Amino acid sequence: MVGPGFQFASSMETLRIGMAGILASTTKMGEEQTTYAQGLEISEKILKRMQVEALRTTMTVQELSEAYQSTLAGGLNAGMDLEQIMDLTLAAANAVLAAKNAADILKLQKKDEQIEICSLVVYIKKTNL
Repeated sequence: MVGPGFQFASSMETLRIGMAGILASTTKMGEEQTTYAQGLEISEKILKRMQVEALRTTMTVQELSEAYQSTLAGGLNAGMDLEQIMDLTLAAANAVLAAKNAADILKLQKKDEQIEICSLVVYIKKTNL
């Protein structure tokens, strides 16, 4: 059986390799196309920032990495730098989480109202009102 630590390391390596491929195929270092080795170095820095940012949010590193990777190529094509893409990813991810949390709160409030109504019905039946 593979342990969770090994699975996490494996998924981080897969993400690092994927980002390096995107960076190597879509970015330049100066006038030269970014090499795959340079892409690996850059993606390592990005993953380290994601680990720090994951501590500040309710998102996991895996979730942040997937969100970043899905916006990376589009952001680069739009002329954004890697920090801007990270900032955009974090803002969008936090907005989605806030909306989800608001929806969850509304569901809980609705459940509370249903419980209160059920309690009231039980009270009425018990007291013969």
